[in-house]
Amino acid sequence: MSPLQRCTEINTLVWPICLCVSLDKHENNTIYATDGWWYTPTLLDPELMQLVHDGKITDGTKIVIFSAGFDSSGNVTRLKLQYNCVRRANNRARLGYI
Repeated sequence: MSPLQRCTEINTLVWPICLCVSLDKHENNTIYATDGWWYTPTLLDPELMQLVHDGKITDGTKIVIFSAGFDSSGNVTRLKLQYNCVRRANNRARLGYI
């Protein structure tokens, strides 16, 4: 089972995790996070959205998430990310639990 899939199913981030950002320009600029096997849509706070608009977080950027919430409203579970809980990872970092 994928680390992100497990966290999404139990709505809890168990350990810090390294994920890759995917920007989907076809679906209203939706931002996804993936661990290479599983992906989930994300909700970013205003500071992280500013980094996306400034081009500091782009398609393929790896990030380490130390704490995150999950929004299960509707039929889709979204990963809620906050600026203070996310750091940019090295491009050579392995995806998954740290």
